[in-house]
Amino acid sequence: GAGTGHAGGIQLSHGPHKGRLIVPVYSGGCYIVYSDDHGASWKMGSTIRDAKGEEAAAQEWAIAETGSYTEDGTPILLASRRNTPPHDLPSGVTGKGYRLQALSYDGGLSWGEEWEARQLPEPIQGCEGALVWHPGTKKLYFSHPDPELGLLRTNLKIWSSANMGATWENHAVVWPGAAGYSSLVVMGNETDAELGVYYDRNNHSMLIFEAQSVSFTTVAA
Repeated sequence: GAGTGHAGGIQLSHGPHKGRLIVPVYSGGCYIVYSDDHGASWKMGSTIRDAKGEEAAAQEWAIAETGSYTEDGTPILLASRRNTPPHDLPSGVTGKGYRLQALSYDGGLSWGEEWEARQLPEPIQGCEGALVWHPGTKKLYFSHPDPELGLLRTNLKIWSSANMGATWENHAVVWPGAAGYSSLVVMGNETDAELGVYYDRNNHSMLIFEAQSVSFTTVAA
């Protein structure tokens, strides 16, 4: 079988392939399926390669535009892939991992070498995470659990990045208790439009939608 996302696909906003529909898929690797004819037909892109140059393991992943573009106007895309540490760790040992990221300069057809995002930790078995570009704040936002000691799926949090995912900063804690999968959406075209967060809470017993402000204030240094 194959899985998608889970948080959803995107549509390219600029460039020669403006309007391209892109859906991240994981099955025998991580790759996109894309359509340049409004969904009438679909094609498959290349799989992501890990730091060793080998085909990356099939894991849940998300993609977003970064606000940067190639010379022909194609949006540069960021991929964020779940990083599940080995399952044979001794009890109580976290084997702490970090999210894996890669960039695409051709509309998702191929991906550059992956790297670890050291500000984005994974719980012991990894977890899905959501990624979105906010055109108003010119930042990427990522939602994911940030549990103490890297253990259970708790403390759902949002991070932000203003440099294509090279570094991430803490933005907000959505829910400090048990929480896992999530999905992000920018709620409008205004520069200060809020982020909508849809996520599971309390070990999947509740599905919650919340709006999170992405407006900021400044303080003199």
